[in-house]
Amino acid sequence: MNNILDRLSTKLESLIGIVGLVGILIITANVICRFFKISMSWSDELLRTIFIYGYFIGAALTFYAGDLMRLELLEAYLEKHGKNSMSWLLKTVLSIINLLFFGGLTYFVFSGIIIPFVISGTSTSTSSTPAWVIPAGYGIGIFLIALTALKNLICSFTVRSK
Repeated sequence: MNNILDRLSTKLESLIGIVGLVGILIITANVICRFFKISMSWSDELLRTIFIYGYFIGAALTFYAGDLMRLELLEAYLEKHGKNSMSWLLKTVLSIINLLFFGGLTYFVFSGIIIPFVISGTSTSTSSTPAWVIPAGYGIGIFLIALTALKNLICSFTVRSK
């Protein structure tokens, strides 16, 4: 599972870079078009979508890399003072909380927002894009965080059993 997530992380990092570049190009084109009084009404909606996907998938990548803020002071204190059992317990409890929270959010985003939009066929008013496209970026990001929390929980018990 770890190898699959590592490869997915690498591919998503590349995708986020491409998304950022596309966003910069669209903003630049929009500025140039405004100078010539040409309207790009679709650009704001596309940029909003790009930023939502970039932000939430980027947050998931940061969580996967272990770079988000967490209780590092407490972890470091416990490990420094040889309280490895307490450090393991803290990491395990945090993994369980993250899995429950982000797993629950994933369920509610997909069952309460995305699926009803897909079924109803609702679309945006500006570009007629399906309305589920924008919240799907949030759903994908929090799903990846829940998947990482599950991996961390499995690793926590695997390391503990050795």
